[in-house]
Amino acid sequence: MSDVPWESEEKRNYICMRHIITDVVSEGLRKVFKNEWNTRFQASFGAWDDTSASGVQLFHQESTRSRPNKNVNQAKFQHGDTNQWDSSVLFDAILFSNSIGKSSLNPIINTAVDNIRKMRNKIMHADETILSDADFQTMINDVENAFKALGLPIHDIARIKIKRNRYKSFQVLPSKPIHQVVYRSEKINEMKQELQTLRTSSGGKLTYLYISGNPGSGKSELSRQMCEDLFKGVNWETEQTFAMTLDGKDEDSILQSYQDFSRRLNCSESILVNVMNSCKPKRKKIKDLRSLIESIIKN
Repeated sequence: MSDVPWESEEKRNYICMRHIITDVVSEGLRKVFKNEWNTRFQASFGAWDDTSASGVQLFHQESTRSRPNKNVNQAKFQHGDTNQWDSSVLFDAILFSNSIGKSSLNPIINTAVDNIRKMRNKIMHADETILSDADFQTMINDVENAFKALGLPIHDIARIKIKRNRYKSFQVLPSKPIHQVVYRSEKINEMKQELQTLRTSSGGKLTYLYISGNPGSGKSELSRQMCEDLFKGVNWETEQTFAMTLDGKDEDSILQSYQDFSRRLNCSESILVNVMNSCKPKRKKIKDLRSLIESIIKN
């Protein structure tokens, strides 16, 4: 898979999920089919070898079975090369065939493959080619769980997730004040230089720059101006960059901010739910989310 094109987040989610379904899933299902076939028929017909010698055996066993697209699937079966089978042919061969699906297929395998089939239908027949972050994460978790149940590796799925996140940049800045403000170019340049010095002296490690001042002195506006200025020099399509504003009005507000921050950094939804649903006090939840965010940023 080439680098994911710069699209809207929901469009990019759909592109990545479709690639997983059409390529990664199909390759995994080929392994499942061959393993199930060999378990049943290797002693009689030899191991499946992706040739017509194997294919004709499957063709004859399925010739009397009625189903949609029978002629197309039978032709694929007879040819024998599973590399030419798409996921719909593989689902037919694994789940619904006389030779495998109706021949004591392990319920765990049946359920895992059928769950993948349902996800495939949802993606391939979607009215809109978009997928929310929450739906993407849910489907990714479901595919990974199915692969684990089938004994299949998930490293190709992980690679696609990394590419999906490569250009996932965002900025959540303080609101603009309703009154007129002055652009503080001199102070902003001074702060940018300080940030660069910190980054260089720390060897690229995570660094911090604090802006302090009395209430109403313009700290939030200065922060907003500096982040806007920094983003002008960033190519959002090739660099992962973000700026996040945390609402520190009270514990509820800052906890919600850290929760939003975690999701924007693509934190595991299950981990996030565990933190938020725990019986810990809010301060402890905030601390846990901060640790989680720091680990994501550092890695």
